[in-house]
Amino acid sequence: MLIGSALMLVRWLDTGRTRDVAGYTLLSVLAVYAHCLFAPALAVLGLHAAFRLFRERGLWKLAAAWAAAGILLLPLVSQLRQFYDSRGAHSFAGAPLLVDLFAALAPPVLAGSVAVGVFLAWWTGTQAEKQPATRRDSLLLAAGWALAPPLALFAVSVFSPARLFVPRYYISYLPGLCLVAGWLVCAVVDRRGQRLVAAVLLVGGILSSGALPHGSEDWSGAMRRIRSEDRDGTLLVLAASGFVEATDPQALDVPRLREVLFAPQAMYPPGGRLVRLPYRLDEESAKYVEGILPSIQGERRFVLVVRYQGFTFEPWLRGRLAAQGFRSKSLGDYGGVGVFLFSRP
Repeated sequence: MLIGSALMLVRWLDTGRTRDVAGYTLLSVLAVYAHCLFAPALAVLGLHAAFRLFRERGLWKLAAAWAAAGILLLPLVSQLRQFYDSRGAHSFAGAPLLVDLFAALAPPVLAGSVAVGVFLAWWTGTQAEKQPATRRDSLLLAAGWALAPPLALFAVSVFSPARLFVPRYYISYLPGLCLVAGWLVCAVVDRRGQRLVAAVLLVGGILSSGALPHGSEDWSGAMRRIRSEDRDGTLLVLAASGFVEATDPQALDVPRLREVLFAPQAMYPPGGRLVRLPYRLDEESAKYVEGILPSIQGERRFVLVVRYQGFTFEPWLRGRLAAQGFRSKSLGDYGGVGVFLFSRP
C-alpha cells in the first residue's frame, strides 16, 4: 500500500490525472490503517508533493487530497489515541545506540553485497555507462524515504520512554533504501555490472536469511514436560504470552488475537486447562492476575510457563500464594522457557 501510494503520487505529479490523486489518497489512508508507524514515510511523500506543486502553484490540489484523507481517517482516531496511551506496551527493547542507527541505514547484507558486486564488476572490466541525469527532487524523495522512518523512531526512542526503534516498526524505509542503493549502483557500473551486483545481492540474501532460525527456545520440550505432570488431563497451566502486544490484558480477550499471542501453545499444546497471562507483570497485569487467583487457590497443583519478562510472574505468585501453602519448584529451563510447578500438601 505504501509503495502503491508513492507510485500513484508520482504519476499524479507527472500527469495531473484525477484517478491518480484518488489512488494516492486512498492508498495512503489504507497504509495508516495497516499501521500508524507508516506515517513518517507518508510524510516524506507529502513533502515531496508539496515541493513539486509549490513550484507549479498547485498546492490546493494537494490540500484537497489531504483533507479527504483526514476525513477517511476519522474512524481511526480512537485507535490512535489508544495506541498512544499504551505506547509503553510496545517498548521492550533498550535505548538504541548510534551504531544501531547506522546498522539500520546500511544493513550489512545490502552494503556488503553491493560492495562485493561493484568490486567484481570493476575487476571484470565493466565501466560505468553514461546515465540520464537523475532528477534532484526524485533523489531527495528516495533519500528522505530511506532516512525518515528510522531517524524518527530513533529520536523517539532516545528522547522519550517509548522504545520504538525496532526493525519491524521502521520497515517502511526499505523501499527508499532500495531506491538509493539502486541509484548508487547505476551510477558506478554498467548494465552488465548491475546484473552482477544483483546476483551477489540475491546470493547474499539467501545465505543470510534463507534458513528459518528458531532460536534456542525449546517449546516442544517445555510442553512435553508439562504434559508429563498432567496425570488426568485437568492440570491448570498458566502461560504468559511471549509477545509484547499482550502487555495489555484486554488483548487476551480478543478472539482473533488469542492464537497469535499464544502461538507456541497452539503449535505445542501443553494439555490440561490453559489460563492465559499477559506478557509481563506490571500494575495492570497484576490486577488481571488478582482476578484469576480465586480459581488458582482451589487447586492443589498447577504449572506456570514463562519466557523473557514473564519470569517475574513466578516470585509474585509464590509470594501471593504462600499463605495457602503453595511452594514453587522449577521443572527446568528449556532454552529460556521456564517451567515451574506450584503445589501444596
